[in-house]
Amino acid sequence: MPVSWQTRTILQNEPNRYLAAPKQREAETIKHLLYGEHLVNPFKAIIVCEGVFDAVAIGQNAVATFGKSLTPKQKMRVAKYPRCIFVMDSEEDTQEQAQELSRYTALFGSIVERVCLDAPDPATAPKKEIDALLRYAELI
Repeated sequence: MPVSWQTRTILQNEPNRYLAAPKQREAETIKHLLYGEHLVNPFKAIIVCEGVFDAVAIGQNAVATFGKSLTPKQKMRVAKYPRCIFVMDSEEDTQEQAQELSRYTALFGSIVERVCLDAPDPATAPKKEIDALLRYAELI
């Protein structure tokens, strides 16, 4: 059952790239959720990325946080997994967020790893690089 929605423009120079459901139309705000979490095998590594297209590009056991900043509810959702691999966009502020989230998640006993791809973000990474990530995560 859908609880919310988010869209993204395909136009290059659009200042407002994302549009989400108005709060009054959401059953649950997207910033309390992880995109794709319902498809995760909880006994395997979870791959955490920033955007929905990143999670889709990675596929297996990948979730998205709907942006750079995470709410306490999202942090708790991530922290419940035994092995978390953070694959965030390469921008400095995003990497700082990934570092903070890694420290927080480790407090709950998770094995925490950060992986930086050669591509600027997972959505633009070549298949070869994504396959290497999935092998590293022991998902293939």
